[in-house]
Amino acid sequence: MIHSFTCKNFYSFACEVTVDFVVNSKQPKNNGYFMAPSGKCLSKLATVIGANASGKTNLLKILPFFTWLLLHSFKSDPADLIAVEPFAFGEAKNQATYFSVVFEIDKKIYTYEFEITKEKILKEVLKSSSFANAKNSTKKLFSRQWNEKENRYDFDGKNFKLPKKFEERLRKNASVIDTAIRDNHSESQAIVNYWSRIKTNVVEHGWMGDPWNESYRQELVDTIKFFYENNDLKSEAEKLMSRFDLGV
Repeated sequence: MIHSFTCKNFYSFACEVTVDFVVNSKQPKNNGYFMAPSGKCLSKLATVIGANASGKTNLLKILPFFTWLLLHSFKSDPADLIAVEPFAFGEAKNQATYFSVVFEIDKKIYTYEFEITKEKILKEVLKSSSFANAKNSTKKLFSRQWNEKENRYDFDGKNFKLPKKFEERLRKNASVIDTAIRDNHSESQAIVNYWSRIKTNVVEHGWMGDPWNESYRQELVDTIKFFYENNDLKSEAEKLMSRFDLGV
């Protein structure tokens, strides 16, 4: 379950922006909320409202980018650039893009953050806290920081139980998680299994010609075919869309 996600210097977002699904105890008692195993009350849905070209789709690109980094970045050629787009104006376009996400699986709350440019991942950190433990203390599982002077990463992964000499295989354009699952690392695999269930029709890292998105394209084709063959439902869907966006 995703608690929140944040970006800075990403597409139309020059400043930091956060989407937070955690709500307090005063929320209405209805089916729009649920209690996570951690005891956090989370919203089941969120609506992004704005004019055309105001950045709604850019906000939706954050989670697909996380998914690509965690699940598919190692499949890239080592020389490939990272498909991240910083804010296009001013000094921001020459600075790193920042992302973070807080999510909950397997009785743990993870905080994952990284700073990235088209050339390399500059910083990557994963922390966790166990709500099954009375102390509920947060510990750093791994971190890496690009060392410009020595042209390498300063890596600390002792709490993540990675194999020996793991840091020698780190690549500038691949996440620690996607690298670790090549060694059948169990905690990395649990994280990947969770993020592989994220469904979206907005994809940050490629569309046509990207094989990992074949299922999304097929779902889109099936949806178009369904509404083409069911005109009454198509009319109802159009009315519903018009209620949400007066420009439709």
